Amino acid sequence: METPHPGITRKYKGRNDSQVPINIQLDREALVILHDYAPGRRGFGRLVSRLLYEHAARQAAGKRIKESVRKALRKATREATTEGNND
Repeated sequence: METPHPGITRKYKGRNDSQVPINIQLDREALVILHDYAPGRRGFGRLVSRLLYEHAARQAAGKRIKESVRKALRKATREATTEGNND
């Protein structure tokens, strides 16, 4: 995966190279949900990371499906047009 922001490549002492600390602001209700799903500080990052990976995978799958439908519709349109011209 590309790193779109220069700050992401910065090294942090005492941290794995694949981890970057961030500060985020959440709604209170969202924080309650976060505590329910990931009790403990270290679980927060893992949960948020997993959710982001899954969301990106769903987005990519949706794009693939849309492209497949577009191709099928183009093909069907071409075939229908070709059949109409042969009459």
